[in-house]
Amino acid sequence: REINKSDFELSHQVSIEQKEELGKVLKDVMIDQYKIVEDNMADSAIQAIKTRLVSAIDSTPYRYEIKIIKNEQINAFTMPGGNIYVFSGLIKAADSPEEVASVLAHEIGHAEKRHVVTRLINDMSTTAILGILSGGDPSVVAEILRSIAGNKFNREQEMEADKFALQLLEDSHVPPKALARFFERLNDKDFDYNEDLEIL
Repeated sequence: REINKSDFELSHQVSIEQKEELGKVLKDVMIDQYKIVEDNMADSAIQAIKTRLVSAIDSTPYRYEIKIIKNEQINAFTMPGGNIYVFSGLIKAADSPEEVASVLAHEIGHAEKRHVVTRLINDMSTTAILGILSGGDPSVVAEILRSIAGNKFNREQEMEADKFALQLLEDSHVPPKALARFFERLNDKDFDYNEDLEIL
């Protein structure tokens, strides 16, 4: 079965409320496995970027929450329910707030286009995913976290998130070229980063 053939249908097997609840469960596990950065200045900057981006979306079912994870890897990923996690290595590698905003716009694109839950349903099953909400097998939770952090979207999903991100950046008055500059610099300096983030 092709993932892109029934993205909309697959995603709607899990309600918005269930996605938010799933995000909360996974967040609790995340806090146990990763250290969340507690820095008022960084949090304020991320909040400002989030507000600018989300306010440019016509309508969204999610209450976005963006947290920074203490990890030197250059990465970011989206969880069900509008929870986005950015590794501190990505923040350090960025030269400007616009570059961080461009990566976040892409992650918001994955959330708005329902790619995360669609991929999980294809990797596992709706029953296994929803089983977590009633105290499911911890090994399933760990598998879901690995799948999410792996950023394994297909090419069409990446292109759909790209298109959403570019429009969102334009609507937010953030230069879309900031993302291209970011990855050009990562390549020039031979940084170790998750290549699945190289979306342009």
